[in-house]
Amino acid sequence: TPATLEQNYIVCELHQKISVLYSFLRSHLKKKSIVFFSSCKEVQYLYRVFCRLRPGISILALHGRQQQMRRMEVYNEFVRKRAAVLFATDIAARGLDFPAVNWVLQFDCPEDANTYIHRAGRTARNFLDEADRILDMGFADTMNAIIENLPKKRQTLLFSATQTKSVKDLARLSLKNPEYVWVHEKAKYRNNCFQDLKHEAERINNINILVCTPGRLLQHMDETICFHATNLQMLVMLPIVYLSQPFIFWTQAAINVNEITRFSDFPLSKKTLKGLQEAQYRLLTEIQKQTIGLALQGKDVLGAAKTGSGKTLAFLVPVLEALYRLQWTSTDGLGVLIISPTRELAYQTFEVLRKVGKNHEFSAGLIIGGKVCPLSLSVLL
Repeated sequence: TPATLEQNYIVCELHQKISVLYSFLRSHLKKKSIVFFSSCKEVQYLYRVFCRLRPGISILALHGRQQQMRRMEVYNEFVRKRAAVLFATDIAARGLDFPAVNWVLQFDCPEDANTYIHRAGRTARNFLDEADRILDMGFADTMNAIIENLPKKRQTLLFSATQTKSVKDLARLSLKNPEYVWVHEKAKYRNNCFQDLKHEAERINNINILVCTPGRLLQHMDETICFHATNLQMLVMLPIVYLSQPFIFWTQAAINVNEITRFSDFPLSKKTLKGLQEAQYRLLTEIQKQTIGLALQGKDVLGAAKTGSGKTLAFLVPVLEALYRLQWTSTDGLGVLIISPTRELAYQTFEVLRKVGKNHEFSAGLIIGGKVCPLSLSVLL
């Protein structure tokens, strides 16, 4: 666990646990907390109980029996609130970025030490991203299989919170002579759903930017992606960005990177700059300053920066600029493939893409697992 994490425990009788939890929440009304329970039924039951008790703070519930879109709504609502309590199962322990969480309460004991660490990692976020750990949880073989099915000639950008052995192994497989950037800084639809992706393969042919999770992508790769990926320009995993036939349209020597502070200091298109301004992105973070210029030069980049440091825009800006400079159209097919380790992170990336890229005419799609929306396609407006 991170050095900044303070850990405590309370010993009480079994019948007192709910009263102790209620007292704790009543004494932390201006804080953001996550309470972990062992089962979906327990989350559902205690959520209803505490809503009736009215502890004076917003109570939310997140568990595996909810439909995917409902879980996303709960997640986004919790992130937006300055003070709230999230009752959750271990579905919230991995793959989700909860900024500014003050307290993590483990109402029920975790099943093992790893689960405890993942739960505790929702706060004191000087911690590994799930993207770094996902490779050690069976994701590596999936990524290797995906890479083998993609064009060999490419520009690749890989971003993660740290550089674990698994991430480095993937980088050696995916990148060619990359520029290495490690930033040490404190982390401060139009919807169309289809039940069978195979029958909708032709829809991907009209998508320029596709965001997806690796398992869902690999499941139907032979029937869909490979058929339409012959012109693929860019891939993002963990996220990684993959750009075949790199299009170099900026020479870094023309600008001193140390003097760059705003997105407008880069030679970006008016459409991209307008999207950034409308989304209120103006100042560059360190990882954005150090990597966007390299990506615009057509170089492979291996970047590491902590959660909340702005890695998403560090690859989305080059994505938009590459397709814009190449005058990419829907008839050119799939130009960018963005692979995210979890459904929630894929959804977050897609939402940022929609905001920043809305002035471009590219089409974008989202493929995730789940019962409700295995495939959702949207056009950037």
